[in-house]
Amino acid sequence: MFEWDALNHPVHRNLKQQERDSKGRGLMVHEWMQRDLYSEVLQQAHSLNPALKLYLNESDILTRQGTRFTEYIQLARHLQQQKLPLHGIGCMAHFRSDNLPSMATLETRLDSLAKLQLPIKITEFDVQFGQPMRPYIQSSQELELQKRFTEDFLTLCFSHQDIV
Repeated sequence: MFEWDALNHPVHRNLKQQERDSKGRGLMVHEWMQRDLYSEVLQQAHSLNPALKLYLNESDILTRQGTRFTEYIQLARHLQQQKLPLHGIGCMAHFRSDNLPSMATLETRLDSLAKLQLPIKITEFDVQFGQPMRPYIQSSQELELQKRFTEDFLTLCFSHQDIV
């Protein structure tokens, strides 16, 4: 193994399934970071295989506005400030056909991630039509949309200097 998504869905999981403190309040990501769980995972993985490249990997950071993207950046910065072995940023690129972002928006997001000065990888990619996990037959117009978006997205990715 050369690379590993050592921290996979850390923001999604924390925002979706907030742990409760003793008073029943939800704990947000920055409070989880204080628990050193992520630090321990990175340190342990690095000690077992120092040559292993360790990635932070998350879904919907390219597509959703708001908290998830911000929390992802904050988590990466926090890990960097602790001088932990974090070698790259992973982006799961799951797009919904009814809410496709513009290439300019995607480029802005990638540029923001690049400020972390870590390699960026697109770890998953698809353009989803219909309801998740349900059979769906795409129309010729939808296939054309999927084709154009895929071409544009791959062009953006291959031309972005920080995507490896």
